[in-house]
Amino acid sequence: MSYLNRLFVDALCPRSEHFFQLRLPDGRQISSSRDLIVGRKPDNYPKRDILELFSNFISREHALFQIESNSIVVTDTFSRNGTFVGNQLISDPRVLIPGDVVTLAGRLTYQDRAWKVVDGYPIKFLGSYF
Repeated sequence: MSYLNRLFVDALCPRSEHFFQLRLPDGRQISSSRDLIVGRKPDNYPKRDILELFSNFISREHALFQIESNSIVVTDTFSRNGTFVGNQLISDPRVLIPGDVVTLAGRLTYQDRAWKVVDGYPIKFLGSYF
């Protein structure tokens, strides 16, 4: 949808909730209007959505995607194998921009003019709507 079409749709049908979207490797798109905890077996929090991923390399609670002042922030929740944005291991919360790839328990390498995942679970941040 073009930018002008989006403005037109937003003017006619304003959203009551803000949300963000992620794309998983199997092609599924996940939308959330609340904070999202991602992991192998995350605990249930009343004000967070849960994305359960089945991999021995992903920690029980691996990463947290949060809505903070009109941006989306990813935080590694002390996972054993780390969280990467692009090819950089993050130790502090990181603001995401559309197109960022967050890789759980792995990293990206640049080969043959393209990013490729090495040992991990990539999640593409599609954007947020406020």
